[in-house]
Amino acid sequence: MSRRSRGPTAGALAALVVAGTVACTATPTGVELQKIEEVTFAPSLGIDLADFTQLQTGVYYRDDELGPVDATPATWGTTPTISFTGWLVDGTVFAEGSIRFFMGNFEIPLGLEEGLLNQRVGGTRTIIVPPERGLGGVDQVHEEGVIVVPGGSVLVYEVVVDTVEG
Repeated sequence: MSRRSRGPTAGALAALVVAGTVACTATPTGVELQKIEEVTFAPSLGIDLADFTQLQTGVYYRDDELGPVDATPATWGTTPTISFTGWLVDGTVFAEGSIRFFMGNFEIPLGLEEGLLNQRVGGTRTIIVPPERGLGGVDQVHEEGVIVVPGGSVLVYEVVVDTVEG
């Protein structure tokens, strides 16, 4: 699964900072939240949940390529730089690019941080984030007024850890 691009797209950072099919939970505003186990993933995403590890938080991850054993992992309190692509479950790309952030400052969706924990520099990981740990029930709107990520969406990321400081 080598779908990532090194060049950022317009709104990539905004889509990360603010983050189909069957939905079964609703927010107080009535927005339906998709459930990872009940959505249909686009075949192009290559998602089979049996290949993933599920965290207690509901985040799923799969190591597609492990970084070198002696490479630094991303952990709470470190500052990784990642290259990423983010998809909706229907295969639509909503963001791609590169970002440097401090793990634990909520600069990116919490579920994405949780999925990155202990990923080593040079590794590639696919992370599936439920709406409760992603962008919640709020539509993410591009500056032109176009909805980039509908509220309640499950998010799929392919992430490469480029560097880790700290």
